[in-house]
Parts: sequence; structure tokens; C-alpha cells
Amino acid sequence: MTVSDTGQTPTTTGMVRISHPALSLWQSSVRQVVAGRVAHGDITDRKVADHHLVLDADDYVSRRAATGEVSPKPLASVRLDDNLFEIALAHAHDVVNQLAGFANSIGRFNNLDPLFLECVFEFVKYYWIAHRPPPYRDWMALKAGLGFGVVQAPISDIAKLAVIGDWGTGLDDAECLLQRLLEAEKPDILIHLGDVYYSGTGAEFHQNFATALDAAVKASGQPRPRIYAVPGNHDYYAGGSAFYDTIDQLNDKSTRQSASYFCLRTEGGAYQFIGIDTGIGDREPGLAFDSRYRAPVLQDSEGEWLRDKIDTFAGRTFLFSHHQAFSAHSALNGPASRQTQHLNQPLIDTLGRPRLEAVVAWFWGHEHNLALFADRQYGVRRGRLVGCSAFETGVGEDPYKINFGEVEVQPPRLSTSGSWVNHGCAVIDLGETSIRYSQIGAWTDDRPTPLPSLTAVAAERFEP
Repeated sequence: MTVSDTGQTPTTTGMVRISHPALSLWQSSVRQVVAGRVAHGDITDRKVADHHLVLDADDYVSRRAATGEVSPKPLASVRLDDNLFEIALAHAHDVVNQLAGFANSIGRFNNLDPLFLECVFEFVKYYWIAHRPPPYRDWMALKAGLGFGVVQAPISDIAKLAVIGDWGTGLDDAECLLQRLLEAEKPDILIHLGDVYYSGTGAEFHQNFATALDAAVKASGQPRPRIYAVPGNHDYYAGGSAFYDTIDQLNDKSTRQSASYFCLRTEGGAYQFIGIDTGIGDREPGLAFDSRYRAPVLQDSEGEWLRDKIDTFAGRTFLFSHHQAFSAHSALNGPASRQTQHLNQPLIDTLGRPRLEAVVAWFWGHEHNLALFADRQYGVRRGRLVGCSAFETGVGEDPYKINFGEVEVQPPRLSTSGSWVNHGCAVIDLGETSIRYSQIGAWTDDRPTPLPSLTAVAAERFEP
């Protein structure tokens, strides 16, 4: 067993995000076990982030991701000087496929740090859960009818809806962004575009989403808005149950979303806001690990549900998903996928151009940046990337680099704070028929005094 391949305890700042369920589950498992030992279960405590097992986990998954290969070793070939993840993955894979003999085999490692053994069993638990069917709520399987997923209580015709994406880090700057957003805009509705890191465990949804949200609301002194969410890929890496448990508790009965997709409408019927679940289609290792990887699409029944919502509604639609319809910076499909790399055409085709005309704007996350794409590309009237609300993006990552020139991006850009690109959010103001985009400084170390405030990035009007 090694601390790192160099023999030294690694150090890191910020979050390490890898689109691979096993690697992300290892990050979650180690943090949860360490938090239980050193921080009373609080996975956001700095002592957890600085613990040598956590640092080793982040360092190792970063290096493993660079190789593009993750596969379990046969148990017989696992050595005591292997990285902790290698040992854990070998046992997790074996127990998923063959439960018999697991207790005896792990006994070979009974001389290791007991805390590590807890990490192994925590990882095995989630690895097993992640390989079971997720608790997706299919309106068709439930025989609930196409009205399923429509929120019972409408919202005001002049409501403000705040949009944040990839916000579930539990870090100070995430909480600060939401606090300042609530203070400045006083939104009636908050929509999260998905991803609670690292793999959407119960502890992570509790600490990194629910507790952080409550703290931001309290600090803002503003009324709590109604809250809706669509799941990202990370929300399904631990099986998805925590996402569903969370949405069941966010609002009261008449305002609650009943599934991982939702439809929210205004009182006068002028607008509807539809969230769709692309995360369930991205529970396997990501593009970096599979050259044949294809961007996720909707479940067939959900596609039918979505089309029905637009076909039977006389007003205008705003659409929300975790995954992108297209990107100028990030590949959405693998080079061997036989798909256009920068475009999720099957997802766009779920609606088709006539229905897309009814969509005022389509907001998505997944990519940790803010981008206003040129209007009416690929049939999308307004494609808007808002995946930048908490996850740290280093200046050196150059998130505005154009890797796919076919996709045009409008000029607004996030500024930087030190080594980090600022965080961002959006507000849809129905009373003013406008969309405003704001930013706030990002940090990873000491909490700045005073806390930064939101500043404007861009604004646009839409047709009433």
C-alpha cells in the first residue's frame, strides 16, 4: 500500500473532478469515512480535505484519469504496495460478481490502517449500489399518465427564477454565491442544473447541497425560494437514491417535483419551465475512458413526456438539462463514437426544430463555465451554459478556448480571481422579460473579508 507513487503525501487545492463512477465513488468513500473519524461526519470540514487519505485519493484519480484506463486487478495479483484504490477496486469488483469468500480475502490485509479498511467497505457498499438499477421514476412504468411531473402549484406571472449549475461542492465560495444571489435578486424559484460531488452519496447531498443551501438562505436573510433540480452524471454515480430523497424534501406537497424531470408553469399560462434528466444516461465511465462514448439522451418515455408538454402548451418554454446540446470547448462524443464530437444531435432531435421554436432558452451545465452561444445554432434559439456556480476552474484550463470552431460563442466572459475563473449564475426575470448573468469571485483557501458581491456579466431580453 502506498501513499502516492512518489512516496510522498500529495498536496492539492480545489476539487478534483473525474467523469468516472468508480474513481468518483472512491473519492466519496474516502471522504465520508475520514469525515466520520475526524470531523463528526462533516465532509466539508477542512480537516477532511487536508487528510492524507483524501489527498492521496485525489492525487491518484487525477493520475489514473490521465491514463484513460481503469480496470480491476484479479484479487490474486493485488499487492500490499498497490495504491489503496487498486486494492479497494479489486475487492469491490469481486464482491459485486462473487460475494462468497470476500470476508476471507480481505483478511489478507488485516495489518493495514483500520481507517483504510473502513474506506474499502464504504466503497464496496456504494459500488454495489451503483450497479443496481437507479430509482428512476418512469411515468409510463408507474402508469401515472402524462400529467405526472407537472408541479401542482403554479408560479407568479412575474416571477424571478435563479439558475445555478454544478453547485454541489459544499465549499465556502459556493455558499457565498447563493447567499449573494438571494440578497441581490430575491428569486422566487431556484433551479439547479445538477451535480453534487463527488458521486451523490447521501452525506454529500446532505452537506454539499441541503445544508449549504440552508446556510446560504439563513445568511441572506431572504425567504427561502422554491427549489427544483435535474440530476447530473455525478448524482447517479452512487446509485441516485440521494437525489430522489432530496427532491422529496425540498418543497411542500403542492410545490414539490415528483421525478428527476419536472414541468413548472405560470399562473396565466404564458410560460413553462421544463427540467429533463440526462444524468441517468451518463452513469458509465466518461469520454476520457471510452473512445466510443456517446453523449446521453433521454429515456424513451421521458422523450414522449417532453414532447407532450410542448405540444399541449400554448405558451413559451424554458428548458433545463445537465448535459449540453453542443459545445465550442468540450467534446461531447468520443472519437470512435461515429457521432459529431461537439454536438448531441440525438438529444436535440428528441424535440425537433418545430418544437425548439417554442423554447425561449435552453440552459445546461456539465461544463464548468458560463457561455452565451450565438442564437439559433442547430435549431436552438438560445443555448446557455451555466455550469460555473461552484466548481473551481483554473485560469490555466482556458475554458474559453475554442476547440470546435463550428460553434459560435458570444463575447461575454467570466473574469478571474487570482488563479481561478469566477463563478456565475443566471436570473430569468419574467416581469422584465429579461435574463441577467452575474459572477462572483472564486477562492479555495481562506475566506475573504469582506465577502465578494455579485457583478453583472451580461443581460438579454426575450420575447413576451
